[in-house]
Amino acid sequence: MENIKSNGSLFVAVTGAQGVGKSTFAQKIYEQTERLPSTTACLLNGLGQSIRAFGIPVGSAASADSIASVYAAHIERERKVKADIVVLDRCAIDALAYVRCLSKTSKSLSNLYEQVSASMFRNISLVVRLEKSGIFEQRKADHESDELRDCVDTQILSITKEYGLNTISLNAAVDGAIEQVMCSIAKVR
Repeated sequence: MENIKSNGSLFVAVTGAQGVGKSTFAQKIYEQTERLPSTTACLLNGLGQSIRAFGIPVGSAASADSIASVYAAHIERERKVKADIVVLDRCAIDALAYVRCLSKTSKSLSNLYEQVSASMFRNISLVVRLEKSGIFEQRKADHESDELRDCVDTQILSITKEYGLNTISLNAAVDGAIEQVMCSIAKVR
């Protein structure tokens, strides 16, 4: 897929199943990008927490309305950001994986989410897909079943391949993982 930088920003999307270390990993990438000379960096995180703070159900309890709320939050935060490098803790890839796994929306709404996601993917320069492996294999979240977590993990991989996204897959706990991502960022800049 051709990459178009939104407002000149390079978007690095950290994605993966629940509990694979996305937030911690995204924070570490942000800290490294913030140190780059003559570069502004921004971390867009906390989306799930802010959605839950409004009492909107997520994970296994998600509804068609909560899926719409998640998409609106993704669109709003990405549209407003101004930085050279933007690190996304979760992105439209995750949202689309949930749409596909939860089957809570009509066929026409599912198609709309596919099209919105495809449009949003055009802004992503690099996808960092964190694997559900090692210490992250058995981590659980109160709001997600094991089946949903497995489905989301599978769909994220499928989506990145289907849309031809520039993706690196790795285990967040492996030594050198951050350095590998920083090298990939340097290549796409």
